[in-house]
Amino acid sequence: MTPSGTRSQEDMFNQAAQTADSERFWKRLARIDQLPTLPLIVQRLRDAVENPASDARTIADLIENDPAIMARMMKVVNSAFYRGFGEITSLQDAVVRLGMHTVFNIAVSTSVFSTFPPREGVEFNRFAFWKHSIQVAVGTEVLSSHLGVQDRKNLRRDVLHLTGLLHDMGKIIFEQYFHDEFTEALLLSRQQDMPLHRAERQVIGADHGAVGAWLGEHWQLPAEVWHAIRWHHAPEQTQSTPYTLLGLTAASNEIVNFGGLSSGGDIKPGTVSHSERLGLNEEDCLALAEAIGSAAEKSFLMQELLDE
Repeated sequence: MTPSGTRSQEDMFNQAAQTADSERFWKRLARIDQLPTLPLIVQRLRDAVENPASDARTIADLIENDPAIMARMMKVVNSAFYRGFGEITSLQDAVVRLGMHTVFNIAVSTSVFSTFPPREGVEFNRFAFWKHSIQVAVGTEVLSSHLGVQDRKNLRRDVLHLTGLLHDMGKIIFEQYFHDEFTEALLLSRQQDMPLHRAERQVIGADHGAVGAWLGEHWQLPAEVWHAIRWHHAPEQTQSTPYTLLGLTAASNEIVNFGGLSSGGDIKPGTVSHSERLGLNEEDCLALAEAIGSAAEKSFLMQELLDE
């Protein structure tokens, strides 16, 4: 028997092995020279949106150089959500109606969908992955509204949506560049009923939260966004309070999984511990899952996904 409070030689060996695996993984990741980058147009949009001197004309001038982003933006601004305001035909008017930050989100989602298009898969289904990501994105907005924290906590709707959409991006990196190891982690998770992020650390040496945060920082996304991506499976390990971007992202992901809407490759959680930190019980989570599912069906991103 191992004395209480001490670690067995086997435990120490396993930790050392996982540390070595982690070091090897990050070195391999750093050597990949074809990792996706955000297109120059998105980078310029990000800079323009953060520049107080920018106006609708500035943003429109940038977008008109990218037909894909322009087409999606015009589709959104004339969608059912905005239809009551009359048809929009000019880019500048579209920017005014949508707002600069929403336009930036459209540009990011267009670029990400283009780089990692939905497709069927045996072990990992990108179509199901994007469905889950969209539902979590919508869920962060539904949660913030339900809890009444959006205004009190200065949580912008577009930031909530962007974080939810990208929270699992690390899985895509695994699937595309570490396919065999990721497949092994998926199988381990299902066979042993183990959370996928733990299986990833055991097999690969890092989890999708850490890799997604690395990618977000690489893309120069706001620090609060990639911080939430990093810790969405373990917000309690940070100093963040529940009513934050991280807390809402973690709870939205948990509710979408718990309510059986989608999983993105994860097993269904047996508890709603992240949501409980927001004062929500299992009954609340199931009701919110239904509301999220209904709202997600009306999302322009979901419509784009279904049209693929």
